[in-house]
Amino acid sequence: DKDVRPTVITYTEVIDAYAKSSRRDSAEKAEELLFIMMKEAELEDGSMDQDIAPTAITCDAVLNAWARRGTVEAAGRAEQILERMEYLRTNGGVNVNIQPTAYSFATVISAWAKARFGKGEVTGKVNAERAQYILNRMNDFRKQIEKIEAKERDQEQEQEQGSEDSYSYAKELEPDSVVYNTVIDAWARSKDPIAGTRAEELLFEMEELHRLGGNIAPDTITYNSVINCHATSGHMNGAKAAERILVKMEKAAKANQDGIVE
Repeated sequence: DKDVRPTVITYTEVIDAYAKSSRRDSAEKAEELLFIMMKEAELEDGSMDQDIAPTAITCDAVLNAWARRGTVEAAGRAEQILERMEYLRTNGGVNVNIQPTAYSFATVISAWAKARFGKGEVTGKVNAERAQYILNRMNDFRKQIEKIEAKERDQEQEQEQGSEDSYSYAKELEPDSVVYNTVIDAWARSKDPIAGTRAEELLFEMEELHRLGGNIAPDTITYNSVINCHATSGHMNGAKAAERILVKMEKAAKANQDGIVE
């Protein structure tokens, strides 16, 4: 009966239910439904039936299911799905609706930052490195999309079809303070001697993005996390470096630089 047929909304709601479920196999079930959707949506000509084809929201629900698992293996699986989403967007996949969102990247970053070994111990440096790798990939992917959109705008202008208020997918991919803070916190959890250095690099990156007019700025959580990185790193100069960040934070607060410290 054509009037009784599951749609993308139907499948996505069930996948989201699994993502929020306490079942031990919830992530596997969510991903299984995602593959069923893709198979059911595929048409003979190679295109996708948009009434049932998964969207970014569907994929994000699956990513969330894996992220909630809280293991290294689950974080790795989430990263693989994210890679597939990137590929489908940049290589003209049959369903352009499957494209990573800022939430997609943030979910995988959080999955790595909080992933644990079987005995419940935070894995440390590996987690922080993977979280930062995904952040770097997020920025690289955004720049790649910016180039694609710039080329499309040039083509529209040649055809006199351009619009100053045209939608920008790349703009939606800009990481926010929460994403950066998650990576910095991952370095703090690592207690690695280089944690403070890595955290300061991210802090500097945030300050530069803010200076250049970006919608991101380090806040109180950012500075506190960087200080924590130095304090727990075990580095011989950790305390001195932590105090240096404190002084920097005080100066930023005193200058009231557009609400950098909130």
